[in-house]
Amino acid sequence: MKPPDISPRAPWLGRGGPAKAEDADSLIFYVRPAGSALMALHGVIHLMGMQLLWKMGEPAQLTYSDAVPTAGTTAAYAVGALWALAAALFLAASALAVTRHKAWRYVAASAALVSAGVISLNASMARIALAIDAIVLIAVAWSFIREHREGQPTVR
Repeated sequence: MKPPDISPRAPWLGRGGPAKAEDADSLIFYVRPAGSALMALHGVIHLMGMQLLWKMGEPAQLTYSDAVPTAGTTAAYAVGALWALAAALFLAASALAVTRHKAWRYVAASAALVSAGVISLNASMARIALAIDAIVLIAVAWSFIREHREGQPTVR
């Protein structure tokens, strides 16, 4: 008798498809939703950068004096738009990963590259964010490698 499906799986580093009972013992079973949640959280945090640069408020421990470029300037509005773009891409990548859509990898890679670009303006304050971008790029590469090695798509 075939074990019942537990839930749909995100494609993080694996083959996609419905979860199987025996997968619950695998570390990858837990990494997939955690990776998707990490991307979503990272995207939401990017909105704080946009908020700061667009002078909508000083979120958390960020102050206008920390902003690069200076908050409220034309350059700040342009860079703030890139922060918003990174946020939207991370949120979209997270949603695509949860729904097991193959495009999650392209969207996540784009998000990580845009994110690294805007974070690099103030890299000393955001080393963890750069590490998260690196983790996302490694996960994307790993997904492509697994798909190629196994000779079958890891997702739809």
